[in-house]
Amino acid sequence: MAGEAPPQYRFAMPIVTIQSLRPPEPGRIDMMLSSVVNSLSRAIGCPPADVWVYWQEAGAVHQGQTRREFAGHCPMVTIRARTANAPEQVEKGLSATAEAVSISLDVPVENVWIYWQELSPTRVFAGGHIR
Repeated sequence: MAGEAPPQYRFAMPIVTIQSLRPPEPGRIDMMLSSVVNSLSRAIGCPPADVWVYWQEAGAVHQGQTRREFAGHCPMVTIRARTANAPEQVEKGLSATAEAVSISLDVPVENVWIYWQELSPTRVFAGGHIR
């Protein structure tokens, strides 16, 4: 079909939202955003320009009744994308994103929590039209 994405690239612009406490070194935020763009795009086979990453500061974090400081907190990540039923690419994307966040924020990879939210076709408006 004309205009259809090649089989290896049927993702609808992955949108990544990262919530974490503010790192002690402010430069880590931009480093993390850039690292996630590069790592995720390589892992799922899409152009880096199609990966959008946002960071939101969490004012405080509690795990159970325990308040966590930066060094012990768990960043939360949501990736929203259409994946054309490619579970192996989703797994690669999750792992690559977790590693990028872990290294950038200097937290153990075990502390990074990520959810991949599948977007249904025709339920996304991007690039000026419904995808």
